[in-house]
Amino acid sequence: MLDMGFEPQLKALFGGLPSLRQTLLFTATWPKSVRKLAASYMGSDPVSLFLGGGEDAELTANVAVSQEFVHATDDEKDKKLYDLLCGLEENSRVIAFANTKRRCEHLAKL
Repeated sequence: MLDMGFEPQLKALFGGLPSLRQTLLFTATWPKSVRKLAASYMGSDPVSLFLGGGEDAELTANVAVSQEFVHATDDEKDKKLYDLLCGLEENSRVIAFANTKRRCEHLAKL
């Protein structure tokens, strides 16, 4: 959220919180530009925990997670996603990423 233009909302949110608080941040990617921005919201002496290679490691996908790329035009996206979801085994778990909050809300209704 820090690197997606939500900084004004986060600033307002943090402004209403007590100064004595615990702040936890979780992310799959942690570029230096976002770390610098996040530091302004962290207390003194924050603890960082990096799994899978360390702070400066290359970003890599977890080998236990299967990924699939499907090329689709804007008009085809919903149908292709729906078809993929219908083809999964029962109790399968999926994470689908979208580039806007509105798109996430739309996908949740499929």
